[in-house]
Amino acid sequence: MHGSGSPERPFDYLTFYLLLAACWGNGALVRTWRAGEAERQRHAAGQVVAAERARIARELHDVVTHHVTAMVVQADAAQITLGEKGNGLEAIGETGRRRALSELRHLLDVLHPPGDMAELVAGKRLSGQPVELATQARRPHVTRF
Repeated sequence: MHGSGSPERPFDYLTFYLLLAACWGNGALVRTWRAGEAERQRHAAGQVVAAERARIARELHDVVTHHVTAMVVQADAAQITLGEKGNGLEAIGETGRRRALSELRHLLDVLHPPGDMAELVAGKRLSGQPVELATQARRPHVTRF
């Protein structure tokens, strides 16, 4: 183009393309940084949700287990006090002991997934504790109304 009468010199073209490449590289760095920041924010939000779920699960478990245990103790005490007349209370005690508490464990598993347990075990192993994790697959229990 310089040979055709253009007032631009080869240095001007080189400068233009170097600036263009620098702007493109800067844009690529900003895009990469923003994508990383968005991923960090998603991860942090996921951790907040997991922590809140774990807190809710612990509170539900503690409160409901306390009340179910109190119900079972009262049913057993009433059965002992009433003797033969309190045979119906045995069903209440069994329901509280077996069914309600197993449902609570299932609820706790749903709200606090077992993946967190593996992290806990790994952390304990790193601290020098001899810990083993044994898991069992359970069939989901569906209650129909």
